[in-house]
Amino acid sequence: MELSTFLWRLASLALFLLVASSVEFHLRRDAAVRWRYSVFIAASALVGAAFGAAFDAFTSRLSPEYFSLFKGLGAIDVHRRASLLGAMAGANAGIVIAAVLSFVCGRRLGRCELPDLRQLLGILPIGALGSIAASVTLGLAVWMGLDDAWAAERLPGLTRHQQRTVVTAWFMHAGAYVGLLLAVGLRLWLRPLTGLDRSRI
Repeated sequence: MELSTFLWRLASLALFLLVASSVEFHLRRDAAVRWRYSVFIAASALVGAAFGAAFDAFTSRLSPEYFSLFKGLGAIDVHRRASLLGAMAGANAGIVIAAVLSFVCGRRLGRCELPDLRQLLGILPIGALGSIAASVTLGLAVWMGLDDAWAAERLPGLTRHQQRTVVTAWFMHAGAYVGLLLAVGLRLWLRPLTGLDRSRI
């Protein structure tokens, strides 16, 4: 996705959330719900963008070839472009997960309770830690257990070291998404989200 397209979509989403939250707050005041979800979605996008940029900055140092060859970024300024790509991917992931959680939370709490914004925001570091843990674990496992013959057959033209780093980087990225979903899912299973009683606000 081009940066201009991404920024346009992000600005459109921000405007939509701002308008929807403002209108509801004007009509319902303390009973308004959408602004809480909007803050959660915005925070998720920011955290996701920061995490994605840092993660891809690291993995592009580990394996520039993963991004230059298999992500189509080319060999020029690959580290900066990889960080930008990671920021966009992370922001998208944060928005999608936050939107899904907001929808599920809204359906479950219904008209009796308001979502607890602190609980929603507390999910973000848990997801990030789960993503890091799964990524590092899977990356180390692949690096130590990788069959060099298997890698050479599938990645001809690269040196042995480049083949190992490309495969490791790929599995680290897969592990990051899996770890995020598992961590968030486990958190919600162990401690389901609770709401704030509207009558006490």
